[in-house]
Amino acid sequence: MKKYAFQATALALTLTAVVGWAARPAANSSADLLQFLPDGSGVILVDFQKVTASSLWSSGQKSIKDTLEKIEPGTADLINPTDIQTMAVAIQGLSMDNVVGVATGTFNQSAVLARLKADTKIKLSTEKYKNVEVHLASAVAGSKHDVSFAFYDASTIIVGKSAGVRASIDTKLGERTSIAQNAKLTGALAEVPPSAIKFALVPTPAMTSGLQSNDLPFPDFASIKLVFGAVDLASGLDLTATLRTDTGEQAKSIADRLNGLLSMAKGYLGAAGNSKLAPAAEALKTINITSTDTDVKITGSVPMDLLNSLLGANSKS
Repeated sequence: MKKYAFQATALALTLTAVVGWAARPAANSSADLLQFLPDGSGVILVDFQKVTASSLWSSGQKSIKDTLEKIEPGTADLINPTDIQTMAVAIQGLSMDNVVGVATGTFNQSAVLARLKADTKIKLSTEKYKNVEVHLASAVAGSKHDVSFAFYDASTIIVGKSAGVRASIDTKLGERTSIAQNAKLTGALAEVPPSAIKFALVPTPAMTSGLQSNDLPFPDFASIKLVFGAVDLASGLDLTATLRTDTGEQAKSIADRLNGLLSMAKGYLGAAGNSKLAPAAEALKTINITSTDTDVKITGSVPMDLLNSLLGANSKS
């Protein structure tokens, strides 16, 4: 976690502490934001209004603030995620360096720059890229985990590494293909019902190669061509995910292997005899994995009372 401490702090300051106090205008939907993001292998859409209105958010706020405070003292008091409306994130690789996001709200540009300048641990610099002011927040101590950001207008901000922000500017200017033009990803998102969080991913060999093991009966993740699904928080935590393969045989094999791993995990937690692990064991019981044609379907529904037990167990560990 310390590895990304500065990056998390700068992101927090940039995306949340800077939101203005004026009444917010009608925002673009998270899907509309895809036009600002360069093409990639994956995308995440977040409806922050649904997230922050959920019981899970209300229950988990203290844990979130405590975590942020451990990462960087003082950060938690600067964050107000309820003022963010929507966010879209493009995934172009495995590390944080390959992620760029765009968010909507009512941003007070002067306030965010003033807050960053006032932070003695952060060095703020600005450069022009194709007539757009790009700000770079880097650690005074010389950490490599710097963050770049740019304001497109009073309600839209782009955040990521410098290369990602520049790629987004190129995309906005029509000089680069946007992720909105990726038919495979947008088609997958269209199959997902409205939810707090939606996601779609085309796994790359670099992603799937790291999921193999000689010790556990992992499925052949390389045969998965598309992953998409949603997380809904209306009455707890409801997960739906689809792993799409080329053949029904591949789908059945993956489902069988995943069910085997799920059984192993249930057995381990059940035999552990540790009361702190009991909520996790109950949560695993809600997961269902099946195969239909070329798809593997994964669903899970953890009610709010069980989520509270999980949060309580984690805070005590």
